[in-house]
Amino acid sequence: MDRCLLELFDNGMRVTEQRKRLLTLLATSKHPQAAMELYGKMKRTFPGLSYETIYLNLRLFLDLRLIESMLVGSDVRYRALLAEQAPHYQFICMDCKQAIRVTFDPADSAFPMPERFQSVHYKLDIFGYCKDCCGRESSSAMQ
Repeated sequence: MDRCLLELFDNGMRVTEQRKRLLTLLATSKHPQAAMELYGKMKRTFPGLSYETIYLNLRLFLDLRLIESMLVGSDVRYRALLAEQAPHYQFICMDCKQAIRVTFDPADSAFPMPERFQSVHYKLDIFGYCKDCCGRESSSAMQ
C-alpha cells in the first residue's frame, strides 16, 4: 500500500483520502471489484463523491500499474497489484466473483516455455464457477 502511495506522489499526483480509501478497498478485497461496487462503498464515507471520480481514479491507477482490470461476464472488474504478493494465478467464479488464489511459478511446472526465455511477470486468470455456485445451480435445476 505504501508503494502505491509513493508511486502517486512520485508521479506528481495528490495523495488524497479518497485515493487512499479506494486503494485500500482494492487491496483488501477478496474478489475483483466493479467500479459501481467501489462507488457504493466509497459513497458511505464520502457522501459528495461522484461516480466519475471513482472511474477517473481507476484509470489513473491502471495507467500507473497499481491495479489491473479484467472482464468478468459483462463487468469490468479491478484488483490491486501488490508488489509483495507471490506470483500466482486465480480461479475467478463468474457467479459470486470470488477469486481463489493459487501460488504458481512457471519455471517449476510442466508449463511449456520457449527456449531462451526467462519469465519475469505473468498474469493468468481462469474463469468458471466455484463449488458453492455449482451446487446452487444443480439444486435449483432439480426443483
